[in-house]
Amino acid sequence: MRSRLLCRAKRSGWASLAALTKEFADAAACFAARLPYEAALLVPDKKGKPLKTAAEVRAAVAELRSVLGAAGEWKAAALEAGARALAERLAWKPADLFTVLRVAVTGRRVSAPLFETMEVLGRGECPARVEEAGTRTGTLP
Repeated sequence: MRSRLLCRAKRSGWASLAALTKEFADAAACFAARLPYEAALLVPDKKGKPLKTAAEVRAAVAELRSVLGAAGEWKAAALEAGARALAERLAWKPADLFTVLRVAVTGRRVSAPLFETMEVLGRGECPARVEEAGTRTGTLP
């Protein structure tokens, strides 16, 4: 991996290595600590227009807490299956529910693969982050 990064940096210039390093550090930051974020990021939107109400997001976060608490196996595939089943039950598009879950878990709308990230963070940390997101939804208008 190291030699591949060095070859890429030499080909495209050292500035791109710095940018790649920063991009990697930003993506990995959620593994080291809970990142701060605005509660409004929990609301899925399209071109700035909210797709769900604050009440719908609060309800979804509460349901996500239950789904994670009931997860038998803490593996990416099982976590994704549980989230997809919840999206169907709530009549949400999976991508919209995954946005809420991604922000709750990583603090970002764009991150490393969501369910693999959850698997790595573990059964203790992910539900705690979703619980914190539930508290944040109280500040949504």
